Amino acid sequence: ATEENPLVYSELASPTMETSVGEVDYDDDSSGDGVNLNMCSAWTHVFADTLRSIAVLLAGALSYFTHVISAEMADATSALFVSIIIFVSCIPLIQGLWNTFREIRVLRSSPLHAAATASSSASQSV
Repeated sequence: ATEENPLVYSELASPTMETSVGEVDYDDDSSGDGVNLNMCSAWTHVFADTLRSIAVLLAGALSYFTHVISAEMADATSALFVSIIIFVSCIPLIQGLWNTFREIRVLRSSPLHAAATASSSASQSV
């Protein structure tokens, strides 16, 4: 505990890191469990756009140069494969969202959160 903030919740944090009530500090994550959800979602979006563009070019080239498959069928098939790959690449993002939800639920159910909420609402009413 610090003099500035006596309420410290560090069960979810690493033993050397103190975290204030309601804060989750991923900057100094020595355990490697923290996931930056913004970066993960941005990467997934860029990956999906790039993969779809490449698939459209390959499907178009395949249908134009080989005449083995129609352009509509090549586009639909490539869209299906790209969708499956994008879904699989979203698994880490979904896991990170679930972990964040669980951490918030634990923090909100802790007695320290109740004490911090009571003290902040008492200071606001003064």
